[in-house]
Amino acid sequence: MKSISCFLGIAFLFCYIFDPVASQAGTVLNFDDLPVGSMVDSNYRSKGALFSIGCVVHAYGEPGFGPNVGSPPHCLAVFEQPIRIDFVVPGTEIPGTTDNVSVWMSDTEVGSLLGILDAYDADGLLLDHTEITTPGTREDVLNVEGEGIAYVLIRADIDGSVVDNIDIGIPVPEPATLSLLAVGALTLIRRRRK
Repeated sequence: MKSISCFLGIAFLFCYIFDPVASQAGTVLNFDDLPVGSMVDSNYRSKGALFSIGCVVHAYGEPGFGPNVGSPPHCLAVFEQPIRIDFVVPGTEIPGTTDNVSVWMSDTEVGSLLGILDAYDADGLLLDHTEITTPGTREDVLNVEGEGIAYVLIRADIDGSVVDNIDIGIPVPEPATLSLLAVGALTLIRRRRK
């Protein structure tokens, strides 16, 4: 009975990991569930995102945080110090990867740098790069795509930008972790048979 339960658990895990619909479905982080002034770090582990330290939740309408655009009432700010988001399998510490990330950004200075979004793999290799100048609408969405995005960096110029509505594909285990999980599962099955 235990081997059947083990097999079903492993089968479910592999179906989840290799389900193309699940990996394309995303989750949006809009910070509205966090109080103003709180630090964002592991708050979104359940959704597969770990933030670098230094991310503070702000309210729209605060000085420098523009009108109610994006998804009020809360947002983040980014300046020259980048925001780093590492991906994990949702609800775990297992390193994960995703294949797409988009970030809504706003800035009041038309023609200045709105933002930079860089995507990296687990080895720190740059996979995709997007850099946008602030348009007349004072807002835009930055997108990066690629297989195996382990983390992203969000940056702006010295006057900063507002960050909201971070949309990430659901992270799955990175290939090396997936291989270890498979070897472990096969070992368990083999030991149960003996």
